[in-house]
Amino acid sequence: MEEYYPRNVRRDKLEIILEQMNNSVCKIIKKERNYDIGFFIFIKYKNKKMPILMTKYNLIDNDKDKILNVIINNKTKIIKLADTIYQNREYDLTLVEIKLNEKDNIKFIEIDDNIFNNELEKDYDKKLMYIIQDNNKDLAASFGIIKGIIKNEIKYSCYVNSDTKIKPIFNIENNKIIGLHQNKSKYNKGILIKNIIKDFMKIFKNGIKIKRNEINLLINIEKYEVNKEIYFMDNYDNYHNNLKELNDLNTELYINNNIYKYSKYFSPENEGKYNIKLKFNINVKDCSYMFANCKNIEDINLSYFNTNNIINMQYMFYGCNIKKN
Repeated sequence: MEEYYPRNVRRDKLEIILEQMNNSVCKIIKKERNYDIGFFIFIKYKNKKMPILMTKYNLIDNDKDKILNVIINNKTKIIKLADTIYQNREYDLTLVEIKLNEKDNIKFIEIDDNIFNNELEKDYDKKLMYIIQDNNKDLAASFGIIKGIIKNEIKYSCYVNSDTKIKPIFNIENNKIIGLHQNKSKYNKGILIKNIIKDFMKIFKNGIKIKRNEINLLINIEKYEVNKEIYFMDNYDNYHNNLKELNDLNTELYINNNIYKYSKYFSPENEGKYNIKLKFNINVKDCSYMFANCKNIEDINLSYFNTNNIINMQYMFYGCNIKKN
């Protein structure tokens, strides 16, 4: 495998890379782990720049986390979070809007727009790039070469020290971000940053920032109900059409802590209790017949459910036999 080291890079370029690594990339401190890497970019929205923190999937809870303790340039700081959040399990990625404080001295990474021209989607001739990643709890830059950009993917030869996906990829000519590392192989693969931003912008429907809603259910399946389709999110007579595109709105379904593609029903394999958690980025307006005829629901938790925009709850629990709230 071809590898390129700092000797291929001019000293002034190395100084810029070092400055960017220290002021644009942070280490996020969480109680249950040592830290995870995050980095800051601006995303253009309605002629404004939206300050965004990118980090690992599911690291930030939009309902609970209002601040983050981070280390930037070896200094611990508090970053305030806004409500906007986007998570993508496939890319192992979270984007969250932050409340910008000029005193934080954050250097936001610029996006390389020119590299996405159709003419450039071909093999490269020793076009240098680098990845910022963790190295024994410190940050380090690994240098490499871009092999090609085809549609949504970027291929490159570069040393990557783990399978963790959240590693920003930069064009060494201008120190702008071009993608995120995804897989280790003969030639590493990454996802182009433009595709991530495109998906992120989908949650801004009609200019409204959408908060994450969460519904938790506890369903008790008895022996005679095993292998029977259990409806826990009904679409009775199309009363709430706003739920029909949940898959397109970053919906996540967890059954006993295992994630599944969203469906309004599931077929249990064994009797017993099933803990179900449904997360989705949508402002629900109509909840009529939402849990109609869900006779196996034992407990339901709507404490994180955003009801600000709901205008209809008619027959929301029609036919249910909920034992406790």
